[in-house]
Amino acid sequence: MTGEIATGERDADSQRREIRFGSDTFPINKTASIVLSPDHKAAFYRVPEDYFDRGFKAACSITGNGSWSIGKNDNFTVVIASITNAEPNSPCKGEFAYELFVYGKEPPYRLHITIGDPDSGDAIQFEKR
Repeated sequence: MTGEIATGERDADSQRREIRFGSDTFPINKTASIVLSPDHKAAFYRVPEDYFDRGFKAACSITGNGSWSIGKNDNFTVVIASITNAEPNSPCKGEFAYELFVYGKEPPYRLHITIGDPDSGDAIQFEKR
């Protein structure tokens, strides 16, 4: 499966999106991307994140490195990624855990990230370049 989802950039629908975060909106960076290497290293570039820590809320992007593995969530295949944010001016600090749903019934698959409340419909998808 690594060859099928090795790299990704936002799909056409995600490129036109803004994420609602409370009463604010957070634009999705046009250069957001995810790279998953066959050796299970992961690199995120400006991937949106909703951040909650001890009552503090922020919408930000994550740029950093980490690792990934394949897992399951009910009947769905997911990519589980752990990324340490390296963006110096970001309010989102530290390590972030992601569960990226593998979207599609056949290649090329997309990686789907839900942002915030799953009922809000805010999500971003990455497709293979």
